[in-house]
Amino acid sequence: ARAGFPLPGAVAWTARRIVPWRVGIDFSEAVTLPVLASGPRLLFDVHGTADSVVPVGVSDELAARRARGMTYLRTGADHVQSWQEDPERYRTALDAFLRDVVAGN
Repeated sequence: ARAGFPLPGAVAWTARRIVPWRVGIDFSEAVTLPVLASGPRLLFDVHGTADSVVPVGVSDELAARRARGMTYLRTGADHVQSWQEDPERYRTALDAFLRDVVAGN
């Protein structure tokens, strides 16, 4: 809808039904949270409470499950807009995360 596509609800509804049939992926059975929670790599997650696409509770649960190796920045922004809410806070968190990546932590 934000991109100006006609009938966005109908397109999304149709895509959710066609994609599993065409490529064999059932979105309702996708299990990513346990995989991400136990993954060995560092993880940078920025999520806003106003996200209209993915509920922020997903990131909250991931942060609670992930013992270490995760930088989680919770904002009040909509989907992929968190960096705009407080650019300096975002930049500081990302810089610290990238320093950890480079250091191999």
